[in-house]
Amino acid sequence: MAVQNDLTKGNLITTMLMFALPYVGANFLQALYGAADLIIVGKFCDSSVISAVATGSQLLQTLIFFITGLTVSATVLIGKAFGAKEYDNIIKIINTMTICFIAAAIFLSTIIIAFDNQLLNLLQTPLEAFQSTKDYVFVCALGLVFIFAYNAISAVLRGLGNSIMPMYFVAVSCFMNIVLDIYLVGKFHMGAQGAAIATVISQAASVIAGLVYLRKGKFVFKFKFTGVKFDTETAKELFKIGLPLSLQDTLIPLSFLFLFSLANSMGVAASAAYGSVVRLNAFMMLPAGSFSMALTALTAQNLGAGNMQRAVKALKLSILFAFSFGVVFFI
Repeated sequence: MAVQNDLTKGNLITTMLMFALPYVGANFLQALYGAADLIIVGKFCDSSVISAVATGSQLLQTLIFFITGLTVSATVLIGKAFGAKEYDNIIKIINTMTICFIAAAIFLSTIIIAFDNQLLNLLQTPLEAFQSTKDYVFVCALGLVFIFAYNAISAVLRGLGNSIMPMYFVAVSCFMNIVLDIYLVGKFHMGAQGAAIATVISQAASVIAGLVYLRKGKFVFKFKFTGVKFDTETAKELFKIGLPLSLQDTLIPLSFLFLFSLANSMGVAASAAYGSVVRLNAFMMLPAGSFSMALTALTAQNLGAGNMQRAVKALKLSILFAFSFGVVFFI
């Protein structure tokens, strides 16, 4: 796939599959990412550490759903601008998004670190796992800026019709996370804190890979990391689209957090068991999430190009594909 790809042309079935399958791959790797933490921690640590990583990662996953919802708004705006060939507007969207998301990352990190005890008490974190969970959450909170950055870079590329490179960035991160987990948790016995450090470092690696690609790629416009300007109207549009999506996407993981608190109240064994099994759910939700995200970019480009009929057909196809892939994953 090219650096950018026009999703308003060509056979719709082929275009959607070629664009959506890398989404499935990226989401699969992200699910594997979280599962790898628990598998490696489960091999080298006791139930209290498993509970800590499971609880901390579930809290982090809820935040990731919130962040993803926000960044989808950038995919929509960039996709529409690309479809309409308004390339100068794309630069304005990227600049404004960068400032907004850095501010949001700092704000969320500060809130989590300041109220970590209250959050963990709300989740009824078992006493034996409390300090380990706190250590895990603290390190991951410091790395939230990398989660924002990766999702922002991916949103830009997907808005431009490129879903393959974000998958490669996740692959780099996933591989590095597994290697670091084995060393930090297995060899150096750093427990939950080691797993969190591995997560943050691997996320940073994916961001660096993404920034290098943005800088070196041959786009229809020039990416610059200097002279970033803020546009108030663009910011309003980003949050107008992104906040409802974030709230919608956060409701499901919030329900899992509630169930997690019930499992935590039963002790570390129940907490560790629930935390391990819930990771399977991430794989079950892959098809629906992947095709809906792919549809977002495809629809945005076609709306920008004034091609409503193709956008409607894409919606029907995405429902069919999501259901078909969902049946396979269920089996």
